[in-house]
Amino acid sequence: MKSMPASFWEKQNKKLALEVFKEATQNSPTYKDFLKKQNIDPQTIKTIEDFQQKLPITSKKNFIQQYHLGDLVGDRFGEVFEICFSSGSTGVPVP
Repeated sequence: MKSMPASFWEKQNKKLALEVFKEATQNSPTYKDFLKKQNIDPQTIKTIEDFQQKLPITSKKNFIQQYHLGDLVGDRFGEVFEICFSSGSTGVPVP
C-alpha cells in the first residue's frame, strides 16, 4: 500500500465520501431533514464536485444542536453501547 500514489488515495477518499453521503441520505431521517431545510435534493449530488459545491458543512451549531441525540443515532440507538461527546469550546452539551 505504501507504493500507491497520493492520487490513488485521494480518489478513494472521494469515492468513500460519496458512498457515506448516499448511505446517510438513505438511512438517516435526521440528515434527510437537515438537507430538506437547506433546500437540497440528495438526488442532485452525483459527483464529488456536486458534493463539495452544493452540500453545507455540518457543524455542532447547525446540525448536532438542532436534533435530539436519539434522532441523530436513529433506529440503532439501542445498539450503541458507548457514545463519547465533547462540549468542544462552547461548553454547551448536546441534549
